[in-house]
Amino acid sequence: MRSRDQEIKAALKALTDAARARVDAHPHGHLLRGHEPLSLTVQLPLDQDPDALDALAMRATEALNDGVEALLAHAAAFRPGRLLCLRCGTPECEHATTPHARQVFAGYGPSGLPRFVDFAALMVERRHDRIEHLFDGAAELLCLVMNEPELIADLLPAFHDKQRQYRVHTQLVAGFWRLPNESGRPEPLAVTIQIVSTEVVVRRQPPRRRFGVNIIGRGPDNEPLDHLHHRLRGIPWMLPVRWVQSALAEIEKQDSRRRVAETSLVKRLDGLVQSMARRLGRDERAKGRRTLHAEERHESGDRPTRDALADLAAAADDKIVFDTRRNTLVVLGDKGRAHVFNVDGKLVTSVRYPLATIAHRRETGLWRAAQAEEIAPLRALLA
Repeated sequence: MRSRDQEIKAALKALTDAARARVDAHPHGHLLRGHEPLSLTVQLPLDQDPDALDALAMRATEALNDGVEALLAHAAAFRPGRLLCLRCGTPECEHATTPHARQVFAGYGPSGLPRFVDFAALMVERRHDRIEHLFDGAAELLCLVMNEPELIADLLPAFHDKQRQYRVHTQLVAGFWRLPNESGRPEPLAVTIQIVSTEVVVRRQPPRRRFGVNIIGRGPDNEPLDHLHHRLRGIPWMLPVRWVQSALAEIEKQDSRRRVAETSLVKRLDGLVQSMARRLGRDERAKGRRTLHAEERHESGDRPTRDALADLAAAADDKIVFDTRRNTLVVLGDKGRAHVFNVDGKLVTSVRYPLATIAHRRETGLWRAAQAEEIAPLRALLA
């Protein structure tokens, strides 16, 4: 690389290091995951006048500080998978996420407390025109769009200022997907998919809105959605959500140049969420036309049950792990094969996991190394 390019690279690295140091020193710095971009605009004086360079350094430092503050203000309010609890003033409290896989967000209570209700009960209350399909076993997904006025209808005026800083503009509640738990048994699951914005205020600059898609829910057996993502090859709502997120990026860009009028914003966001509902329903109907066996193969690969004893015989002790949540033993074979046994040595199920999922479960402690006395019942099977 040419020396001038090296100089530019060194300058950019110094700027990046300075930004990272400010993030690390900030009390909310841990909220940034490291890949959020920081926008910084500088005007370089070409005459190299010392006074001009001093003024530039001061303006760049202020812009850097303001940019970091803006990023952290957004991150503190918008935590993926969690709501901002207006009563507690944080998305980290126990009220900020649903406790159950069947529940969806139904709006704020008077004191700013998020309310989560059973999806089927909400559909009955709203008299959804296809409510019977929730109970007749049909492979049909029901969707309901809920807009901001109804989500904050019960909110007392004292909490409205907090709500303006973190807005749930519109949301889609959808269910039931029937996704397999770790034993392979399908369980009903509903999710809340929201379009939210945070109001980022930094000194000497007009307020800026940041938009995003927030998905709130629980997986089968109430596991976190990120665990579900690692376990399955694909999340059924992911493609429509990515499409909405890309559209929001364009809206945010337009809004940063000139504030998008409220009436226009409401119309555009409602159109996005309505389109997402249609896409989700269409995708689920297409899946419903597959046979149950084909769907099982599609979600988790051909279940390698016939290889269970062969993999057990070939497995060293470090290939046998203990599932700390389910109190089961997992024998790891080749090509992602995983055989689940109960503590008595009975085969429960066999699945095929991506290697990244296996690594993730080990790293997070969901799977720990099995002890010799726990492995003994499995070795007895081979005898």
